[in-house]
Amino acid sequence: MAESPTLKKFLDLAKAPMDNLGAWIKDNDAKLPKLGAELEAMGREMVKDIRGTIHQAFFNQMEHNSEPGTPLNPTPQLVTEGLTGKDIYGRGNEPAKSKDREIEMGFGKVYVMVIHAEEWWAALPAYKKAAFVIAAATILAAIVCFILAPQLRQ
Repeated sequence: MAESPTLKKFLDLAKAPMDNLGAWIKDNDAKLPKLGAELEAMGREMVKDIRGTIHQAFFNQMEHNSEPGTPLNPTPQLVTEGLTGKDIYGRGNEPAKSKDREIEMGFGKVYVMVIHAEEWWAALPAYKKAAFVIAAATILAAIVCFILAPQLRQ
């Protein structure tokens, strides 16, 4: 059974956006910073802050600085490689590295992380943004239910 010209034209039109979408996803994924590395850096900063607070509260002194390259204190090269997924000594990465360094010197590491998070968010397609908003609203609703449940039982 032969395909009609109308059906063939429709199938070609339907296939083109999917090819474009696949190429766009691959291209976009290569440009985005790695979310896992961002979350890992946030976790490291959180642990360091908690340990510093505990040392101040219980020992009345600051915690000593750990050696660069240890698990909670990676070298700047390791952090950059984790964020970009590329070797930082490559020539193509220099402009982004120097821009991040300038921002970090002026505002701190957390501000650089916020900027990367904003860039990551801006590059997300609308349906993924909607999924994140729905997930956040669901988590917030669950937390409110857990907080209000004991009060409503009485």
